[in-house]
Amino acid sequence: MQFPKENRNKVKRLAERGRYDAAEIYPIIDEALLCHVGLWSMISHS
Repeated sequence: MQFPKENRNKVKRLAERGRYDAAEIYPIIDEALLCHVGLWSMISHS
């Protein structure tokens, strides 16, 4: 499975090193002691 390349997830810095294949990405996340996930929303929470 390949993740789609979109403006939101496209590697911009050192783009030639970017990978979008789930078989490469998931094992890295599984081995990480800490994984940071950033979320952004247009919904106002005021």
